[in-house]
Amino acid sequence: YAVAQYLDIKLWKVIGDDFSTPNKTQVTETTAPVKIIFTMPDVYLIGAGSELDREYKIIRVHGTEVKIIDGTFDKATKQFSFMSDKFSSYGIIYTDKVGKPEFSHADGTQFTSSLSVTLTSSTPGADIYYTTNGATPTAASTKYTGPITIYSSTIFKAIAIKSGQPNSDVVSVTYNRLSGGGGGGGYV
Repeated sequence: YAVAQYLDIKLWKVIGDDFSTPNKTQVTETTAPVKIIFTMPDVYLIGAGSELDREYKIIRVHGTEVKIIDGTFDKATKQFSFMSDKFSSYGIIYTDKVGKPEFSHADGTQFTSSLSVTLTSSTPGADIYYTTNGATPTAASTKYTGPITIYSSTIFKAIAIKSGQPNSDVVSVTYNRLSGGGGGGGYV
């Protein structure tokens, strides 16, 4: 993991109704977790000229306790959120995920007799695993070793995996065989 940003998050409790007076005290812990949301700076979202798939986590340092906290990153809003019941120093950490599998044909491609499908990942040394039965692929699924020829409508799901990096997101595509195209059944 690389450190993206350090944060010092403070929570204040105002005593009385007057927010302009110094009648406040710092709160370092709460009885229930509080949702913290912040917008990620672009510098941690962009790399090598294109958007990267990254896995983000938070490291919280509170007194002598160090804890890694999972959170949620929303690409559309560029916001990262997490829950915490302690307010101290935090670090945003990230690591790049394995590049998503890329299919040789676009989702929704139609064919008449057969279609040869190839899979690649932008991450050197990544292994690709796939399913054709609608199940989510894992390292126990069929490993991609070369072009796959299909003769019937097929839903592919694929994931790219490399030791030492978070797995890619699962990618799903559907290829539709048009009726009347001839050809045999099954896979070659």
